[in-house]
Amino acid sequence: MAAFVKERTLLIRQFVTAPCSYHLSRLTLTGKTPEGIHDSDFHELFWVDSGSGVHWVNGAIRPLEIGDLVFVRPDDLHSVYASPDAPVGFVNVAFPTAKLEELCANIRTPVRELFDGPPEARHYRLEGFDLHRLAGITPIFELPQKGDAELQMLLLLVGRMIERSRQSPHHDRIPGWLADALAKLRQPEALRLGVPELVRFAGRGADHVARVCRTYLGKTPTELVNEFRLELAAQRLAQTALPIESIAEECGMPNLSHFYKRFALHHGMTPGEYRKSALRIAG
Repeated sequence: MAAFVKERTLLIRQFVTAPCSYHLSRLTLTGKTPEGIHDSDFHELFWVDSGSGVHWVNGAIRPLEIGDLVFVRPDDLHSVYASPDAPVGFVNVAFPTAKLEELCANIRTPVRELFDGPPEARHYRLEGFDLHRLAGITPIFELPQKGDAELQMLLLLVGRMIERSRQSPHHDRIPGWLADALAKLRQPEALRLGVPELVRFAGRGADHVARVCRTYLGKTPTELVNEFRLELAAQRLAQTALPIESIAEECGMPNLSHFYKRFALHHGMTPGEYRKSALRIAG
């Protein structure tokens, strides 16, 4: 990083062609393979999923560690560099600037403001709980045809994660026993049983579990269970051809009317619309 000189301007047409709305890539950089300083004609975000490094942006340097989530504007002059002793791996999502305005009209979470302000205001930290969730759902956004619906879902997801971390100052210090219990809760058979199973996994009293969930995650156990159920439903809709009724029952939400309502509120579209946008069946 001896000389910080702009090397190029990246163009969205180099990465995104119709009918796709965005480009997602997994990148690994080493000290011998720097990204190169550049600006662009598109918006992008990236999160670090392995290693460490630095983000050089508009003349300032910020450390990068696993869980860092960064929002980049077209006018930012920036580059990512790996640490001298280890590579840095990250997931990058780039999309046309015009899409931001189009999609924000349909997203309740204030996503647009995530790209506002100086670079330091656009650098966030996802801790283990949310980083695990993001890693688990990323394959949906890697499907061949990457449309508006998928991009909207991704922006909605990360926007909610950041909003929750702002509302819960203890979110980054979630107790190990709760993290373990929530990880076990993701199994379909556990989700069908709901809150009692979360309490059993936690090995604590129901009132204590509820109090700790509200303190560290800003949600009740019921809200967390429903959130996990709806994420599992989204995965099943994207990756299988199971009837919606069967998916709802598998996720522990057999009341179909209630399932449709909760799914639309959480994902911004009906289960059928989600499947049409996310499930690609060849032939």
